[in-house]
Amino acid sequence: VIHEIKKYAERPYLKDRKIESVHFGGGNPFLVPLNDLRRIVETIKSCFQIDVNDNWTMEGSINSITCEEYPKGLLDLGINRISFGIQTFKEDIRKSMNIKSTVTDIYHGIDILNKAGLNEYCIDMMYNLPNQSVEDFIDDLKKVTELEPYHIDIYNMAVFPNTYLDKLVHTKGYFNITPSNENQMKMFKEGDRWLLENGY
Repeated sequence: VIHEIKKYAERPYLKDRKIESVHFGGGNPFLVPLNDLRRIVETIKSCFQIDVNDNWTMEGSINSITCEEYPKGLLDLGINRISFGIQTFKEDIRKSMNIKSTVTDIYHGIDILNKAGLNEYCIDMMYNLPNQSVEDFIDDLKKVTELEPYHIDIYNMAVFPNTYLDKLVHTKGYFNITPSNENQMKMFKEGDRWLLENGY
Protein backbone atom coordinates (compact mmCIF):
# COMPACT_ATOMS: atom_id res chain seq x y z
CA VAL A 1 0.00 0.00 0.00
CA ILE A 2 2.81 2.40 0.91
CA HIS A 3 4.65 1.57 -2.32
CA GLU A 4 1.48 2.26 -4.31
CA ILE A 5 0.87 5.60 -2.54
CA LYS A 6 4.42 6.68 -3.40
CA LYS A 7 3.94 5.66 -7.04
CA TYR A 8 0.72 7.67 -7.32
CA ALA A 9 2.39 10.68 -5.69
CA GLU A 10 5.00 10.73 -8.48
CA ARG A 11 2.38 11.15 -11.21
CA PRO A 12 2.24 14.66 -12.74
CA TYR A 13 -1.55 14.73 -12.35
CA LEU A 14 -1.25 14.54 -8.56
CA LYS A 15 2.07 16.29 -7.96
CA ASP A 16 0.77 19.84 -7.47
CA ARG A 17 -2.72 19.10 -6.21
CA LYS A 18 -3.84 19.70 -2.65
CA ILE A 19 -5.51 16.78 -0.89
CA GLU A 20 -8.61 18.00 0.95
CA SER A 21 -10.02 14.66 2.10
CA VAL A 22 -8.58 11.27 3.00
CA HIS A 23 -10.89 8.27 3.25
CA PHE A 24 -9.94 4.72 4.21
CA GLY A 25 -12.72 2.56 2.95
CA GLY A 26 -14.08 -0.43 1.19
CA GLY A 27 -13.69 -3.72 2.96
CA ASN A 28 -12.83 -3.34 6.63
CA PRO A 29 -9.84 -1.07 7.39
CA PHE A 30 -10.62 -1.44 11.13
CA LEU A 31 -8.66 -4.70 10.84
CA VAL A 32 -5.45 -2.80 9.98
CA PRO A 33 -3.22 -2.60 13.09
CA LEU A 34 -2.59 0.93 14.37
CA ASN A 35 1.17 0.72 13.74
CA ASP A 36 0.59 -0.14 10.07
CA LEU A 37 -2.05 2.57 9.79
CA ARG A 38 0.38 5.07 11.29
CA ARG A 39 2.94 4.24 8.60
CA ILE A 40 0.30 4.72 5.89
CA VAL A 41 -0.84 8.09 7.31
CA GLU A 42 2.77 9.29 7.58
CA THR A 43 3.38 8.24 3.96
CA ILE A 44 0.32 10.16 2.76
CA LYS A 45 1.45 13.27 4.64
CA SER A 46 4.98 13.05 3.28
CA CYS A 47 3.96 12.37 -0.34
CA PHE A 48 1.13 14.86 -0.91
CA GLN A 49 0.25 18.47 -0.22
CA ILE A 50 -2.21 17.82 2.56
CA ASP A 51 -4.82 20.48 3.19
CA VAL A 52 -6.98 18.36 5.49
CA ASN A 53 -8.19 19.72 8.79
CA ASP A 54 -10.98 17.48 9.99
CA ASN A 55 -11.77 15.30 7.04
CA TRP A 56 -9.89 12.05 7.65
CA THR A 57 -12.48 9.29 7.58
CA MET A 58 -12.61 5.50 7.73
CA GLU A 59 -15.32 2.90 7.18
CA GLY A 60 -15.49 -0.64 8.49
CA SER A 61 -17.43 -3.22 10.49
CA ILE A 62 -18.53 -2.06 13.94
CA ASN A 63 -18.00 -5.54 15.44
CA SER A 64 -14.25 -5.08 14.77
CA ILE A 65 -14.16 -2.26 17.35
CA THR A 66 -13.43 -4.27 20.49
CA CYS A 67 -11.38 -1.95 22.73
CA GLU A 68 -10.99 1.79 23.36
CA GLU A 69 -7.33 1.74 22.32
CA TYR A 70 -8.20 1.47 18.62
CA PRO A 71 -10.57 4.47 18.26
CA LYS A 72 -8.25 6.52 20.48
CA GLY A 73 -5.41 5.57 18.13
CA LEU A 74 -7.50 6.66 15.13
CA LEU A 75 -8.09 10.03 16.76
CA ASP A 76 -4.34 10.39 17.45
CA LEU A 77 -3.73 9.83 13.73
CA GLY A 78 -6.27 12.50 12.81
CA ILE A 79 -8.99 10.05 11.74
CA ASN A 80 -11.96 11.62 13.49
CA ARG A 81 -14.93 10.35 11.51
CA ILE A 82 -15.92 6.77 10.86
CA SER A 83 -18.68 5.03 9.00
CA PHE A 84 -20.23 1.62 9.53
CA GLY A 85 -23.29 -0.30 8.47
CA ILE A 86 -26.03 -1.44 10.79
CA GLN A 87 -28.45 -2.18 7.91
CA THR A 88 -31.31 -3.24 10.23
CA PHE A 89 -31.95 -3.90 13.91
CA LYS A 90 -34.37 -6.75 13.17
CA GLU A 91 -32.55 -9.90 14.27
CA ASP A 92 -34.64 -12.25 12.11
CA ILE A 93 -33.86 -10.18 8.98
CA ARG A 94 -30.19 -9.99 9.94
CA LYS A 95 -30.12 -13.77 10.28
CA SER A 96 -31.84 -14.37 6.93
CA MET A 97 -29.38 -11.94 5.27
CA ASN A 98 -26.43 -13.75 6.88
CA ILE A 99 -25.21 -10.58 8.64
CA LYS A 100 -22.57 -11.81 11.08
CA SER A 101 -22.63 -9.07 13.71
CA THR A 102 -25.46 -9.02 16.23
CA VAL A 103 -27.41 -6.04 17.55
CA THR A 104 -25.51 -6.56 20.83
CA ASP A 105 -22.22 -6.24 18.89
CA ILE A 106 -23.44 -2.95 17.41
CA TYR A 107 -24.32 -1.38 20.77
CA HIS A 108 -21.08 -2.67 22.30
CA GLY A 109 -18.98 -1.15 19.48
CA ILE A 110 -20.78 2.20 19.67
CA ASP A 111 -20.33 2.27 23.45
CA ILE A 112 -16.57 1.78 22.95
CA LEU A 113 -16.47 4.59 20.34
CA ASN A 114 -18.27 7.01 22.67
CA LYS A 115 -16.02 6.17 25.63
CA ALA A 116 -12.97 6.73 23.42
CA GLY A 117 -14.29 10.13 22.31
CA LEU A 118 -14.79 9.19 18.67
CA ASN A 119 -18.42 10.20 18.40
CA GLU A 120 -18.63 11.52 14.85
CA TYR A 121 -19.91 8.51 13.00
CA CYS A 122 -22.05 7.85 9.97
CA ILE A 123 -24.39 4.88 10.05
CA ASP A 124 -25.66 3.02 6.97
CA MET A 125 -29.19 1.61 7.04
CA MET A 126 -30.95 -0.49 4.36
CA TYR A 127 -34.51 -0.64 3.13
CA ASN A 128 -36.40 -2.96 0.77
CA LEU A 129 -34.89 -5.97 2.52
CA PRO A 130 -36.60 -9.38 2.37
CA ASN A 131 -39.36 -9.62 5.00
CA GLN A 132 -38.97 -5.91 5.89
CA SER A 133 -42.16 -3.88 6.13
CA VAL A 134 -42.38 -0.08 6.00
CA GLU A 135 -43.10 -0.19 9.74
CA ASP A 136 -39.92 -2.24 10.31
CA PHE A 137 -37.87 0.35 8.40
CA ILE A 138 -39.34 3.29 10.34
CA ASP A 139 -38.66 1.39 13.58
CA ASP A 140 -35.03 0.95 12.43
CA LEU A 141 -34.78 4.70 11.80
CA LYS A 142 -36.17 5.46 15.27
CA LYS A 143 -33.53 3.20 16.81
CA VAL A 144 -30.65 4.58 14.76
CA THR A 145 -31.51 8.21 15.55
CA GLU A 146 -31.40 7.34 19.26
CA LEU A 147 -27.67 6.68 18.72
CA GLU A 148 -27.30 10.32 17.58
CA PRO A 149 -25.05 9.75 14.55
CA TYR A 150 -23.84 12.90 12.80
CA HIS A 151 -24.97 11.39 9.49
CA ILE A 152 -27.28 8.59 8.33
CA ASP A 153 -27.12 6.97 4.88
CA ILE A 154 -30.07 4.92 3.67
CA TYR A 155 -29.54 2.40 0.87
CA ASN A 156 -31.89 0.34 -1.22
CA MET A 157 -31.27 -3.42 -1.13
CA ALA A 158 -29.68 -4.45 -4.44
CA VAL A 159 -30.50 -7.98 -5.55
CA PHE A 160 -28.09 -9.02 -8.29
CA PRO A 161 -29.16 -11.59 -10.92
CA ASN A 162 -27.94 -15.19 -10.61
CA THR A 163 -26.92 -14.84 -6.95
CA TYR A 164 -28.01 -17.00 -4.03
CA LEU A 165 -30.20 -14.16 -2.72
CA ASP A 166 -31.78 -13.69 -6.16
CA LYS A 167 -32.76 -17.37 -6.17
CA LEU A 168 -34.29 -17.10 -2.68
CA VAL A 169 -36.22 -13.96 -3.61
CA HIS A 170 -37.72 -15.77 -6.60
CA THR A 171 -38.51 -18.95 -4.66
CA LYS A 172 -42.26 -18.79 -4.17
CA GLY A 173 -43.21 -18.49 -0.51
CA TYR A 174 -39.62 -18.26 0.84
CA PHE A 175 -40.07 -14.63 1.98
CA ASN A 176 -43.37 -13.08 3.06
CA ILE A 177 -42.20 -9.72 1.68
CA THR A 178 -39.80 -9.62 -1.27
CA PRO A 179 -37.68 -6.68 -2.49
CA SER A 180 -39.49 -4.83 -5.27
CA ASN A 181 -39.50 -1.47 -7.04
CA GLU A 182 -42.83 -0.69 -5.40
CA ASN A 183 -41.49 -1.41 -1.89
CA GLN A 184 -38.31 0.52 -2.69
CA MET A 185 -40.20 3.70 -3.60
CA LYS A 186 -42.65 3.41 -0.71
CA MET A 187 -39.89 2.84 1.88
CA PHE A 188 -37.65 5.57 0.51
CA LYS A 189 -40.46 8.16 0.59
CA GLU A 190 -41.59 7.18 4.08
CA GLY A 191 -38.02 6.98 5.42
CA ASP A 192 -37.03 10.31 3.86
CA ARG A 193 -40.15 11.98 5.28
CA TRP A 194 -39.56 10.51 8.75
CA LEU A 195 -35.89 11.58 8.83
CA LEU A 196 -36.72 15.13 7.73
CA GLU A 197 -39.42 15.39 10.38
CA ASN A 198 -36.93 14.22 13.01
CA GLY A 199 -34.10 16.63 12.29
CA TYR A 200 -32.06 14.77 9.66
